[in-house]
Amino acid sequence: MTGDTKYPPGDHWNAPPGGYAPPGPQFAPPPPPPAPAPAPKKSAVGKRIGAALGAVVLVIAAKVGLNLLLHRHVDRPASSNGFDYPIGTCLNLAKAGIMVKPSDVQVEPCSSPTALSKVAKKYKGSKNCPNDNYGTLEGGGSGLCLEDNLTVGSCYHQALISHMFASIACKPGALSSDPTFRVAARHDGVDDPGSCESDQQAVNFPEPPLTYCMDVLERSG
Repeated sequence: MTGDTKYPPGDHWNAPPGGYAPPGPQFAPPPPPPAPAPAPKKSAVGKRIGAALGAVVLVIAAKVGLNLLLHRHVDRPASSNGFDYPIGTCLNLAKAGIMVKPSDVQVEPCSSPTALSKVAKKYKGSKNCPNDNYGTLEGGGSGLCLEDNLTVGSCYHQALISHMFASIACKPGALSSDPTFRVAARHDGVDDPGSCESDQQAVNFPEPPLTYCMDVLERSG
């Protein structure tokens, strides 16, 4: 047959010399699977005590450590007079439940085993604490940022209603959702969660600087 060969319209490719068929599509080998993500290590414990209607409500955020998710709610409405304690004052909030009167907040020496909160900072208006590890006590348009005031060697868990730390015997919790924490170290003047061992739960406060390293007591088997 003579004359130009007619090709249908569309894309064309040129055959390679030598009459060989073009190579088939080439595929790169699949990438290796991603490395497993590390388990959650240390994050913040958020706490908040809000104000309204002459009572106080605890609200607290969550902290993750050693694969445990711990909800620490401390939210509360408070009196119109608010709460005004000097910085450095230690407080007993053991009566803090769903509703708590300001008169239920007790001032105690910081050496008291029941004074588990300490006034770290004051603020006006909306919550303004250095990080979410602080509890807050609010009322009358002002509030207090609270640090935990815990003792080395002592054990704590989160209270059922308030989710604040409460003293407990140093033995593993009955439920994985209610673990026991033993304070292994307290670093006053240090804001560094990296100062704790990798298998410990760290709780750090920037102002004034304070870091706790906690062992989590778990049941074996």
